[in-house]
Amino acid sequence: MSRVGRSPAKNGADRSGMSTRLKMATIDRIAVTRKAQNMLSAGQAVEAAKLFSDIVAAHPRRPDAHNNLAVALKAAGRLHEARDEYRRALKLDPSYRMARLNLGRLTRQLGRHDEALDCLAHLLREPPVDRAAVRAACATMDEMKFQNPSPVARRILLSLFQRNDHDLQSLTPTVLRLLRTNRRISGVLDAAVTIYPNGTPALSLLSREIADPLFIAALTWTILPDRAVEAWITLARREALSQSADGRLPKAGVDLLWALAAQCQTTGFSQFTTDAELALSQTLAKSITPERPAHIAIAAMFLPLADIPAARKLYEHSEYDPSDRSPRTAVLQRGIAEPDAEARIAATLDDLGPIADMTSRAVKVQYEANPYPKWLSVDREDEPRGLNHELSGRFPNLRAGGLDLTRPRILVAGCGTGRHAISTASRYKDCSVLAVDISTASLAYAARQAESLGQNNIDFARADILELGRFDARFDLIECSGVLHHMADPLVGWQVLRGLLKRNGLMRIGLYSARARARWNNLREKAPTNDPATFIRKRRTDLLTSPPKGAEALVFQISDFYTLSGCRDLLFHTQELHFTLPEVSRALDKLSLDFLGFATLPKSAEQAFRAIHGSGNKLQNLELWDSFEQDNPDTFITMYQFWCQARD
Repeated sequence: MSRVGRSPAKNGADRSGMSTRLKMATIDRIAVTRKAQNMLSAGQAVEAAKLFSDIVAAHPRRPDAHNNLAVALKAAGRLHEARDEYRRALKLDPSYRMARLNLGRLTRQLGRHDEALDCLAHLLREPPVDRAAVRAACATMDEMKFQNPSPVARRILLSLFQRNDHDLQSLTPTVLRLLRTNRRISGVLDAAVTIYPNGTPALSLLSREIADPLFIAALTWTILPDRAVEAWITLARREALSQSADGRLPKAGVDLLWALAAQCQTTGFSQFTTDAELALSQTLAKSITPERPAHIAIAAMFLPLADIPAARKLYEHSEYDPSDRSPRTAVLQRGIAEPDAEARIAATLDDLGPIADMTSRAVKVQYEANPYPKWLSVDREDEPRGLNHELSGRFPNLRAGGLDLTRPRILVAGCGTGRHAISTASRYKDCSVLAVDISTASLAYAARQAESLGQNNIDFARADILELGRFDARFDLIECSGVLHHMADPLVGWQVLRGLLKRNGLMRIGLYSARARARWNNLREKAPTNDPATFIRKRRTDLLTSPPKGAEALVFQISDFYTLSGCRDLLFHTQELHFTLPEVSRALDKLSLDFLGFATLPKSAEQAFRAIHGSGNKLQNLELWDSFEQDNPDTFITMYQFWCQARD
């Protein structure tokens, strides 16, 4: 057909006849493309590939034809042929973004991660930056070992640290692996961990070589969950404090000093601190002036900015640019501007009822002192999807009667510091969210973050879940993650929430797994209500200096361990209960709720489950999942996160 299409022009054939044939060819192409796409959706990849191949033969110069053929070939398992077709599409049109994204994903699937990252990097160089390309690049880097430095990965990571719509904390494993390819940084970290906590390093831990821009960005915008990094922070800030007392400054530069301060502030000063260091930092804080910002940064490694008079003066004389992602600006904003904003917000929060339950009051005390988590970034959607589209694809048997899934009303019960609520509010199109919590400090943090991100479809209010039964409103969806298991009787709270659902209302619930949490049983205890911070620092230092073995050692890979509030939530909570899947199943029956499926599940776990049991409704069988968890106790290491629906 392609030869026939070209020959009339050469022979001067009648142009109106050529136009008719071209129009017919276009109609045929569109019709055949639609038919092939329907086949592909029905799982008939081989048949779809044959039709797309016919289209390519008829229209070899159309990039979209090659891309469509590649999609079908990939679905049919013919990966190398698919790669060749994507390349042909890009040769015809190098600006074809979808083909480049598809090629990057496929190349990663083929195990050629460097090549995949090079491909995806093209999509991240110029705006508009496609969120799908960002996710694909991050997934690719997640799987890379980084035996050698990767300029491409470094460039992508540094660009992501300039964004406010990506969960930067999720980048930390990749960042740490990449930093380890820098021999100087790796050597300094290894030296620090061998002499932690009281040794004296042979060489400076704050040399110029350690001031890597990626390291500085990660210290500023994430919590780095790494024992060696914590050892370095502990000893490096001690070195900086000692030099400051002598009127000197480290050679690493002021940006690294502010980044160190940012990390210490974010973690709640969870690091080991001697009495002498605390006294020296307090003396420094009283004596420094705004004209010595580097020394303010050093004091801020040990003390909140509220305890450093010169810090507020420095802040008041600094111009604030919202696009400024420097560590100095971050520290000043977090230490002065944000607490000021939270105090203003706290005074305006609505109360939806009393907090009378004794366990609720005890938990409230914990979260007033230690709002959790003190997050710095969150994934936000550029183009929210309707809740109906989100769920109908996952749960085809969903009962929609009585629900408004196009403009859903959502309750986030126990929203904490708002990360979950803000993510939900940005994910679902035309939704309105009410987020409640018992902690004023947590709510103020949440509302301030929502305000700064421009997320204006959330209302925050102070309330105990146990008291919400008097509330008249009803919700299409209630999300309650990581909350019920901190009650004296979780089913009582769950029952209250069940009563707030519309007919056929939906719930997304998160509960601790007894099997997954068992690994921490020997480490867990209640923190005292008087001076819990000192208690937690002492326990953390004990663990870091005498690391647990076996299953317990996983604690060092969890970011919560590295912050004061997170560690208290992880190991030293005031009230904590656990569930097994049979207990979850019985609770669902008691509350007249149907289990729909797990919300978050490691891809490897789902693949392993399918390999044993197949798919279909087996994925909704909690008895089978209980058996699977028995053999794979880390499957739900964070929580059971699942969807359920009211049986009305």
